[in-house]
Amino acid sequence: MRDIALVALLPLLSYFAFKRPFIAAGLWLWTSAFNINALLYGFASSITYNRYFAGITILVYFTHKNKPKFSIDKLTALILFFFFWTTLSSFLSNGYMPVVWERWTLFMKMILFYLFSIAIVEKKHHIDYFIWVLILSIGILSAKEGTKFLISGGSHRISALPGIAGDNNFFALMILVLLPLSFYMVSQVKDKLVKQGLFYGIVFIILGLISTYSRAGFVGLGILMLFFLKASKNKMAWILVLSLVIGLGKGFMPEEWFNRMDTVENAEEDGSFIHRVVVWKMATVVAIRNPFFGEGFKGIEYNALWQKYAADFHLLDFIATPDVNYYEPVRAAHSIYFQVLSDHGFVGLFLFLLILLSAYLKLGSIKFRAKKQKMDPWVIQLAEMLRISLIVYCVSGGTVAAAYFDFIFAVLVLIYALDHRIVGEVQDTWHNTNTREEKNRR
Repeated sequence: MRDIALVALLPLLSYFAFKRPFIAAGLWLWTSAFNINALLYGFASSITYNRYFAGITILVYFTHKNKPKFSIDKLTALILFFFFWTTLSSFLSNGYMPVVWERWTLFMKMILFYLFSIAIVEKKHHIDYFIWVLILSIGILSAKEGTKFLISGGSHRISALPGIAGDNNFFALMILVLLPLSFYMVSQVKDKLVKQGLFYGIVFIILGLISTYSRAGFVGLGILMLFFLKASKNKMAWILVLSLVIGLGKGFMPEEWFNRMDTVENAEEDGSFIHRVVVWKMATVVAIRNPFFGEGFKGIEYNALWQKYAADFHLLDFIATPDVNYYEPVRAAHSIYFQVLSDHGFVGLFLFLLILLSAYLKLGSIKFRAKKQKMDPWVIQLAEMLRISLIVYCVSGGTVAAAYFDFIFAVLVLIYALDHRIVGEVQDTWHNTNTREEKNRR
């Protein structure tokens, strides 16, 4: 049934994608956010939808007449230089090269998505469309799992989901990044019925996050709620959301969930956390021995390299952990920071951190300029929500290997659009108007 519905819808989606470049870019994001092919079972699964919509986006961009002005700003230059550095580290890697280049190819597609999207997205409805794409894909998927969690009395637990290229922690991070954008959209919807539907949908999205049993997600959710409560003018609405979620959660969540969350306070006694520390130490050892380029994508997960660097594990003996081969079969980096550190060395990590910091500072600049020019409140609100998304990504990403994350590039696209197309154009108009008025006074 899914196959028939999608194939029947594909001509219509293609038509609008060819008519409007921003729709094509949004469909590219839609098929990047999750692997839609994994949700299909029949003939429709033979189509590579992500490649299909990426091709349409690129074709439409080059054939479209009224292109917005495009420039490479400092943040984009940093992103491109980081990609260049990951390419060098891939060439110099001693890892399993088919996997290294497979991951490099996926990352290259993210960079292409970013470049074409910042060249296309220019108006508020383009930005809102991107956010709706994420809500109607990942948001609905999370709300569905939240519904299962509620119906099952809290026993439903997400371990892996079809279409999501990661485990429960990865999915929790996706939801955390999405939630601030969802609340922004609640403020933009005018229809009362849609607004209420979206508001209660967010409650189920949060329940979906809880059903991941992710400790990183739990910590991120706590940070998220504190930021929202502090920043919101309508604090009563937030207290209502918190009361609903806590009330539903407390009544339905099994003891197992509370026991798992209790390990946040007793990390040193938790085997899973100790395993992470072992991997983080190994990632650091790899970077110490290869400070500039690391060992390329997924190098730390290659058995031969793990055994090679095991001899140097003693370099970090001042951090007490079990033997280097503790839980040996599983060696994912479990952190965006240690992932980049082992993949691309200290230089790669520095560039990665610089991108995150630059994006954060740029959002502060956007808010300041928007207030100074007395722009519509939605600009300031979106900048604040994007900043919260970035913060929870940086905090919860500390225990999830999601450095090369489609969502974060979607956030960076929205930051660019706000900076150059929304605030930037108003600023230019405001500056030109003031200049003309000053000349007339003279």
